[in-house]
Amino acid sequence: MGRKDKNKKKGLGAEKTSMKTDKKAIAKQKKLLTKLGEEDIENKATHSD
Repeated sequence: MGRKDKNKKKGLGAEKTSMKTDKKAIAKQKKLLTKLGEEDIENKATHSD
């Protein structure tokens, strides 16, 4: 009566956590750069064309 292959989704939590950690680190760097008066590199690259 139980589910077949119910351990199939195991491990996704660790991937989500690492992705969230990376996103937070990038956001923190952007915030620090704006605080220092630097423009975002991505914005500079896209607007320089």
